[in-house]
Amino acid sequence: MNRSITVVLPITLLSLLALGAAYLFTPSSEAASTGGTVRALTTNARATTTPSRITRDIACVRTAVGVREAAFITAWDTFSDGINTALTARKTALDTAWNISGKTARDAAVRAAWQTWQETRQALQAQHRTSRQNAAAEFTRTVRTSCKVTLPREETQGARAAESVAI
Repeated sequence: MNRSITVVLPITLLSLLALGAAYLFTPSSEAASTGGTVRALTTNARATTTPSRITRDIACVRTAVGVREAAFITAWDTFSDGINTALTARKTALDTAWNISGKTARDAAVRAAWQTWQETRQALQAQHRTSRQNAAAEFTRTVRTSCKVTLPREETQGARAAESVAI
C-alpha cells in the first residue's frame, strides 16, 4: 500500500505541473477565454513599439555614447598634458635644488619641489575625476530624457565613471 502511494503521488504531481505549464504558456487570447489571468504575464510593453522608434532610440544612444566617450578622451588628454607639464616642472625644480650648495636651502628647495608636484598632481586628478563624472552624468541625463531608453547595467557608469581610466 505504501508503494502505490509513492508511485501515484509523483504521477499526480507531474500531471498537475504539466497542466499548469501548458496553461501558463498558452497565448493570452486562449488564456482569457478560459478565464485565466495570464494576459498580464504575456503582454510585452516593447512589442507595441514601432521599428522606427527603436531605430531612433538606438541612434540617439549611439550619439550620446559618442559624446560621452569623446569627453572621456578630452579629459584624459587634459590630464595627461597637465601631468607631463608638472613632471617637467618637478624635474627642473629638483635639478635646480640639487645645484644649491647650502644644505638648509637645498633641503627646503627639494621639499618645495615635491610639495608643488604633489599639489599639482592632486589638483589634476580631482579635475580629471570631475570631468569623467560630469560626462557620465550628462550621458545618463541625455539617454533618459532625450532617448527615453533604459540602459543595460554595464552602460550606466555613474559612480563607475572613475573606472574608465584610473590613476
